[in-house]
Amino acid sequence: MEPLRITFDMITPVALPLKKQPYPMHLDSLVIGILTGIKKEIFENIHKDKYAPGQNPDIPLAVSGEKSPIYCASVAMTSKDIQRGQYGITKKPPTDEEMRMYRPQENATYKQAGEGSGIHRAWMEEVQTVFPHQIIFECQGDKQALWDILTNVRRVGVFRRVGMGEVINMHIESIDNPQAGLVYNNQPARMLPVVDWPEGEQKQWHKIAAGVRAPYWHPANREICWAPPVDTTIPNFSVVDL
Repeated sequence: MEPLRITFDMITPVALPLKKQPYPMHLDSLVIGILTGIKKEIFENIHKDKYAPGQNPDIPLAVSGEKSPIYCASVAMTSKDIQRGQYGITKKPPTDEEMRMYRPQENATYKQAGEGSGIHRAWMEEVQTVFPHQIIFECQGDKQALWDILTNVRRVGVFRRVGMGEVINMHIESIDNPQAGLVYNNQPARMLPVVDWPEGEQKQWHKIAAGVRAPYWHPANREICWAPPVDTTIPNFSVVDL
């Protein structure tokens, strides 16, 4: 294991979710998401999570902490001068052929193709986007193993099906940071459990209740932790396209 910096070069903006609360994506959730996708696995039980820190040798990341172990893997970071905007998404009404496939009954209650009313009407949404030219992670891990896993990433964020969040290139380099994936510029580089990082009080880090391990959406993984500064993190890269 060695301190590493992983950089994704982006070619299209990243779309943020319409209804979910923004939450920064951790590198360990990205790695675990790819591995479970490749192995066709699903999350079943938080108490028998084989991808928990220290439980799976397939995760090429170092583990830190005694009372509340976490992976040494940062959140997605970028510079402060990212471009923000909006992207319009339009869903068209289904065609006659599509409707016959889903509702073949003669008395099916739906409008024919081209009509703008009913439950199958066309709709348009505007989603918030951010365009970081580079997305940066820091971690402590196995360089070759991480390369083999992360080369599967083609897009990140939501609305990947329409080309949002496309990754054009990836770089992994060794760095001189003994706390890589944990601390960056004297601030938390990821959600750090307060029980293992009491020095956060003296350093006046920002304290919140949030997930500290993947799956980060699960309520059982929430605890009091120190949060990274929001002005340098990209929220909600919680899904990937394999």
